[in-house]
Amino acid sequence: KYLYDRLNKLKVLIIDEISMLHAKRLDMVDHVLRTLRRRDAPFGGVQVVLSGDFFQLPPVTKRTAEEKNLDDEFAFRAEVWGDLNLIICYLEEQHRQTDDGLVRVLNEMRSGELSEDAIELLRSRFADEPVADSQATKLYPHNVDVDVINASEYAKLSGPEHVYNMHGKGNPQLVEAMKSTCLAPAELRLREGALVMFVKNNFEEGYVNGTLGEVIGFDSDNGFPIVLTKSGEQILAAPMDWHIEDNGKVLAEIAQIPLRYAWAITVHKSQGMSLDSVEMDLSKAFAPGQVYVALSRARTLKGLTLYGINFGRIAVSEAVRDFDIEMQTLSQKHTKEFTSFDQKRKEELHIDFIRASGGSLTPVGPKIKVPKIPSENKTLELLKQGMTVAEIAKERGLVIGTIVSHLEKMYERGDEMPTIPMPFSKDDLHLVSDAYTMVKTSKLTPLKNYLEKKKSKLSFEDIRLARILLAIPRDSQE
Repeated sequence: KYLYDRLNKLKVLIIDEISMLHAKRLDMVDHVLRTLRRRDAPFGGVQVVLSGDFFQLPPVTKRTAEEKNLDDEFAFRAEVWGDLNLIICYLEEQHRQTDDGLVRVLNEMRSGELSEDAIELLRSRFADEPVADSQATKLYPHNVDVDVINASEYAKLSGPEHVYNMHGKGNPQLVEAMKSTCLAPAELRLREGALVMFVKNNFEEGYVNGTLGEVIGFDSDNGFPIVLTKSGEQILAAPMDWHIEDNGKVLAEIAQIPLRYAWAITVHKSQGMSLDSVEMDLSKAFAPGQVYVALSRARTLKGLTLYGINFGRIAVSEAVRDFDIEMQTLSQKHTKEFTSFDQKRKEELHIDFIRASGGSLTPVGPKIKVPKIPSENKTLELLKQGMTVAEIAKERGLVIGTIVSHLEKMYERGDEMPTIPMPFSKDDLHLVSDAYTMVKTSKLTPLKNYLEKKKSKLSFEDIRLARILLAIPRDSQE
């Protein structure tokens, strides 16, 4: 009943990454909405907004020996597609890449005519073997290559190991099916320094599926990992659940820390990412669009390193290329049509859309926005009262790493800060200074490794705090 009521109130359905949706599944969505809404119109009369790029990866599906035509799986081959009367808006501006050479290579791949100059540009990024201790993300077409690299890199880490086992309850068959398809491993082993990727969306906690980071410690209360993301945010990775419901009743449920190793990831998992430094071996590329997707993750040619490429698989699907030409033609037609409207006609269309979507044209009073006090400001007030970092964390119900993040933000903004009580000796502070001089980087893991060789027991939070006290700027790629 919950879904029935919700789908009957639905006004607009947005489907992102449409290239990854199988044609049959798009028809299934159409069938469900027609049935539940009892209206024989595409998607039961719901307005549909589709976004994506068919040059990206095709749908992932199990197929029989007879089902070899991948082109039939694209959403534009769905039976409902021709009934949608879609208005096409072809986005032409490119925002990920900042390198004209790389943009030229990608555009030529889309057109199906890769020039010798483009091939030479790719060859110029070839390397014989991986760089030792490289912090670049590594992409491979197959899971088996990714698993080998992740296992090898994890084996290099030292320190206490924390093991997290997936828990399930409910229908045993459904639980096992969910475990086999869940992106989080059934058994997750973590040590400080592990590169990880979140595999579930949690907007409240500040991460989404694909967020990359490094394990910098473990919460003292429950042992959950603390992850420092590429953007500098610190997140406590608590277990999350995946479940199957029927009429509001949970039939099966599994729970696990939503992380997996990320020294290497598959091309498929990388879709949607933008990477400043990426290494890839595409010699085993097997699907149309796979090479294109991998190369388009890089922002620049300088940030791209190739250990191999299958030039025989570099071509994109001919069906997609033909369809793309059709989309560009329709987009030009619709652009010309809409730019011919006068202001009155545009306003009429806006009003019609608001009403059709269940909105109101009745004016409402302005909302009074109460300015939100930045979290670090609350930390600053307690610091001014002479409290230590540990005392502030306890007072605010936060982990110590989060309080250190506040201090880092204030330091980088140039805020006037009171004296920060040191939770370690002056000798330890000098040791961190020596480590920074010797390893020539402010990244946490190299500093921690150096300090461990010196028999130091400083934690990642201690090192971060020492960087502030020593006025050492954080590494931009941390």
